[in-house]
Amino acid sequence: MATHPDFEGINRVLIKTTDLTNGERLRIFRRRSDMTQAEEASRRKMPLGAYKRAELDDTPECWLSHLVAPGLGRLHDFESCFVLRKRSAMTLDDLSAKIGLSKWWLCLIEQGRAPAATLVDYWTK
Repeated sequence: MATHPDFEGINRVLIKTTDLTNGERLRIFRRRSDMTQAEEASRRKMPLGAYKRAELDDTPECWLSHLVAPGLGRLHDFESCFVLRKRSAMTLDDLSAKIGLSKWWLCLIEQGRAPAATLVDYWTK
């Protein structure tokens, strides 16, 4: 996923890549590759349902060999915010109501297409 250079900002280390679960690593890699779950499952030659479970860290034993999580380097702020929202089990509706931003704007932020400062501030309170 290409991010707008003006929106990358200073990366405050909210989450280290070493602290990510395998499923989170798979999801971040897929999002960086701008692929859908179906496309990534097809690329890995596995059923879509099994791949979706892998992103949720609920991987059937028979698929583990297909799921080596790639190295990611450092996370961008917007990626950390996305992971933190998922870990907290918040929907975009929930977060939108808490911080007063539209779901559309939150999606742009979590995709690296809008400044992440508001979300970074929320998650670092």
